[in-house]
Amino acid sequence: MIKPSLLFITPVVRDRPTTGGELYTLHLVRALSASWELHTLTYADLGVDNRAPAGAFTGAVLDAIRRMGHNGPILEDSIIYRVGAPLNRRLHEEGLGPIIGFGQAAYHRRATTPMGRFARMLFLRRYLVSCDAHIVVSAHLASLQRRLRVNLPTAVVRPGFDLLEQMERYVRPETSPEHLRLITAGVYIPAKGQHLLLKAVRSLAAARPATRARLTVECYGHQYADGAYYRSLTKFVERHDLGRMVQLNAQVPQTELWLRMAACDAFVFIASGEGFGMVVGESMLLGCTPVVSKGEPMAEMLDDGVSGVSVRPRSNAIARVIEALLDDAEARSRMSSSARTKALSFARAWPETEYLFGRELDRLIGAAGG
Repeated sequence: MIKPSLLFITPVVRDRPTTGGELYTLHLVRALSASWELHTLTYADLGVDNRAPAGAFTGAVLDAIRRMGHNGPILEDSIIYRVGAPLNRRLHEEGLGPIIGFGQAAYHRRATTPMGRFARMLFLRRYLVSCDAHIVVSAHLASLQRRLRVNLPTAVVRPGFDLLEQMERYVRPETSPEHLRLITAGVYIPAKGQHLLLKAVRSLAAARPATRARLTVECYGHQYADGAYYRSLTKFVERHDLGRMVQLNAQVPQTELWLRMAACDAFVFIASGEGFGMVVGESMLLGCTPVVSKGEPMAEMLDDGVSGVSVRPRSNAIARVIEALLDDAEARSRMSSSARTKALSFARAWPETEYLFGRELDRLIGAAGG
């Protein structure tokens, strides 16, 4: 039986993914290949990326499609949103499609200025309007679409969790009621909020010097995506003499990160522009209480104040949450148990996610006339 052809435009396909988005992409490539004649176009294949002029990106995609002879549906990672609208107009003019966007993050929220966010939001809206349908990884991203006044057929398919099949290997050790161990993980970029956590720790240590002996913070992530930002964090730690409290570690293998999470009390993830926040769900499965940005999709995973805490991304607000956790070991224990129970209620294994994604993709393509 001849499989129908599907084109997947995505930044990269790594067999050793380093981010949640790359992991989702890898699972999709493997799963969709079973029922589609799947063609992938990565930035490396195209010779350009989403920072190129829109015309250059469009030309590279069209040339690649002509070479491969593809004439069917197209799945696009919405990271191409800045150059995606002109591309999709040309694809439709060529009679290609339908075009299904795949949203894994709210990239416009990672801009560092209000004007930057506004400009990116315009690009995002234009991109979404140029698609025929959209698959997103959280209800938060679906609601963003509505806030942008884009009426587009949409499906929500949350990512899966490899950890579900390995949880018995990660047993939480006894915790000290006198000591609070915090952990965070993510590439070192401003959007991941490591600077906000360090400022909160600095202010807490200044207000309560005894905290220096009772609080530790472990940070893990790729250090060179934004070298200037990472250097600013190391200088901040040195300037405020936080070296005994704060460790700025390199990225570690996933299994080692899970071990560290299981050994810590709270996972602090004050990130912006996330699509889902798989790492937060993993921390909850390991009984590590999440502290996350209010208004971000990570907050969907927890019952605020019961199985975790959502907080405004301000250093003083974060400091108050850390102080409360430090002073109430009993509350930490209750939230740890509740976080694990809550995560087990929503986490699914990857095979289920792959099945649901395939089902929703077929439905959306059919509805769009593909």
